[in-house]
Amino acid sequence: MRAPAFGLALLLLPASAAAAPVIVPFDLVDNQLIAQVTVDGRGPFRFVLDTGGGDLITPDLAARLGLSPGGDVTFVGTGDGTVQGGVVTVPQVAVSGLVLGNEPFFTLPLDAFDRLMGIHVDGMLGYELFRRYVVRFDFAARTMTLIDPAEFKPDGAGAGMAMDSSHRTPRVKGSYDGIPGIFDIDTGDNGGLTLTGPFVALNGLRERPGKHVDVVSGAGVGGDTYARIIRGAEFELGGVSTGHPVTSLSANAAGEFASADFAGNVGTGLAERFVMTLDYPHNMLYLKPGGLVQDLDLYDRSGMALIPNPAGFEVYFVTAGGPAAEAGIRKADIVTAVDGMPATAITLDAMYRRQRGNPPGTVLHLHLADGRDVAVTLRDQI
Repeated sequence: MRAPAFGLALLLLPASAAAAPVIVPFDLVDNQLIAQVTVDGRGPFRFVLDTGGGDLITPDLAARLGLSPGGDVTFVGTGDGTVQGGVVTVPQVAVSGLVLGNEPFFTLPLDAFDRLMGIHVDGMLGYELFRRYVVRFDFAARTMTLIDPAEFKPDGAGAGMAMDSSHRTPRVKGSYDGIPGIFDIDTGDNGGLTLTGPFVALNGLRERPGKHVDVVSGAGVGGDTYARIIRGAEFELGGVSTGHPVTSLSANAAGEFASADFAGNVGTGLAERFVMTLDYPHNMLYLKPGGLVQDLDLYDRSGMALIPNPAGFEVYFVTAGGPAAEAGIRKADIVTAVDGMPATAITLDAMYRRQRGNPPGTVLHLHLADGRDVAVTLRDQI
């Protein structure tokens, strides 16, 4: 999720920060941070915690609450297109004991979460809330902590670096393979590191030799995202090494990843190796090595992307020359069983963990709705 472009003037007034830290548990579903939130005394509802987005609710939730959106807001996303939304004033929002009153929220459809990930989402918490606090993400513990800036002490928070949040999404100086750039910190991106098209072209990164796959790498506001996926070179944020993360070289012609304003986007797949603290009021970010995170730095070994389907999973994309293609899998095939288990009994998140987490040589036995039985032998693609 990326920052919106405004079609009207909004005055977003800060609420008072709570003196005691507010600990917000979240579920990590396919690297999306999902928290429980009550709105106007109803719920709980499922909200994404997104440092690359804003505070918003879906038009469906607004209608259920009897709220009528006004204004005209254009949302610029990672896809090539844009999406129109509005603004409502929400009487009360509560999360883990923190209660905010008369909050302006954007309205925006979030149907892509249901359609592509099987996750029903009612809203999002982002910049309008986070900018008031020091926000700490502990991915291993599955908690976000909101800290009163007056009470925050950076001792023990890890390596500190300057952060610019004037674009609403936090930005930090870093380097890819020694090449300096500015990188967004975006917990709404469930990938690792994405390098923008202009940065890739300027530095000839697409022409470098090495194993890669060209894929539909995801979807967001504005449509699908396209990328070449590689095992990246050394990546640093503020002098802190993150190793060689899975890296997407963006191929989108428009949208945020076609912007020359920044070099790349740091998603949850990279940030989760740290306890990450964002001090919005003082424009500082801190990184501290975190606990062990499951299947860190692994990439899909099956060569296919799936989306939910009433009968199981629908094949959304097949990598040319990949394991699934070699097994005869085609786009729009319906998978009804996996290793003898009904596909409806397997979550999409669990299926993706099989596809990237099972070792090379593992065979996935799939039954398709057209009656075919196919065997996909997993192998490393990058």
